[in-house]
Amino acid sequence: MSKESSDTLAALIENKFLHIFGREFVEAVKFAMEMCKYNFLPKFEQLQAIYYLSRGKDVFVHLRTGFGKSLIYTLFPYVCDALRSSPNNDCRSSIVVLISPLISLMDDQMAKMAERGIHSVKLTDLKDRQVEDLRRGKSNIKIALLSPEAFTSLTVRETLRELKEHIVCVAIDEAHCVLQW
Repeated sequence: MSKESSDTLAALIENKFLHIFGREFVEAVKFAMEMCKYNFLPKFEQLQAIYYLSRGKDVFVHLRTGFGKSLIYTLFPYVCDALRSSPNNDCRSSIVVLISPLISLMDDQMAKMAERGIHSVKLTDLKDRQVEDLRRGKSNIKIALLSPEAFTSLTVRETLRELKEHIVCVAIDEAHCVLQW
């Protein structure tokens, strides 16, 4: 994205959403959009979900197919990084755990994220060194994907425990597949 179109997008986001969400949040969204190489104006519903997540609220997003629900969990770790950062603390350690029911869906999601420079990994594929880097906030991985079945693994549960201070959201993709809440 060119500097000019990036500036135009930033101005559009600010003009449309500043009065609703406030400067700090809007600046964080602009940062996240730039980091993820998105060059379109996010929808109100997407930002509303991110806003409430950033305030520590549980969010259930029920929107039609193709609406852009994945934008929410894709932007969220970057928004958190921006909100957590200060002049003395350049925080870049937020992680979203994405629970997805199908390996093929995870592979597709990871490929789409990689096209945007968003680093993701299947949690079950993490090496000890990567877990240590994530735990210390020294990794650029933003999305950790996981199948529901993987929760039965003691290793996966231990990894999640080790990363708990960096996990900012657990998102369930294809929630209509959940049999019991």
